[in-house]
Amino acid sequence: MNGSDTSIGLNIIIPRDIRVDAITISITKNGKNKRKPIWNAVLSSEVIKETGVEDAYLKILNADNDNSDVHHLLSILYGQQNILDKAEHHINKALSITPDESSYYTSLANIKKYQGDIENSAKSYQKSISLNKNNPAAYYNLSLLCLKKQQSSQAIKNLQLAIKYKSNYDDAYIVLIQHY
Repeated sequence: MNGSDTSIGLNIIIPRDIRVDAITISITKNGKNKRKPIWNAVLSSEVIKETGVEDAYLKILNADNDNSDVHHLLSILYGQQNILDKAEHHINKALSITPDESSYYTSLANIKKYQGDIENSAKSYQKSISLNKNNPAAYYNLSLLCLKKQQSSQAIKNLQLAIKYKSNYDDAYIVLIQHY
């Protein structure tokens, strides 16, 4: 195997009842980037320790520090553990590698929201939407920030857009009914 034949392989067994979300990561094999699904089980720090998810992500980064998807997954993992400095570090690294990925801006917006930085959170949701108009979660979360800033008409527009792109978005319907 030469340098262009690099591949990363990890086997992580995660019990079905703690799986949260399937996300893809980029793996370079034979000089070509491939996207592969990986389970993101980040319900609690105990689950993370038991499953070795954090260690697995760090091993991938040790082999390929420019893997923006794994930096993104680590930012989600640390964000859900409320380790916001590490979450922000990894999402910023992901964005420095892949600056046009809408979901990364949504994650940055979530981190900024948890840090209490409403303005930068709103800007990140808007950037996410500018990169991907079909982004109901970003519209929904932006609407909640608009409500905090007492911008009801903008919040309603964002809720309507969230519902437009995800017609069964129950949370958006509930908030819309409450503020319409």
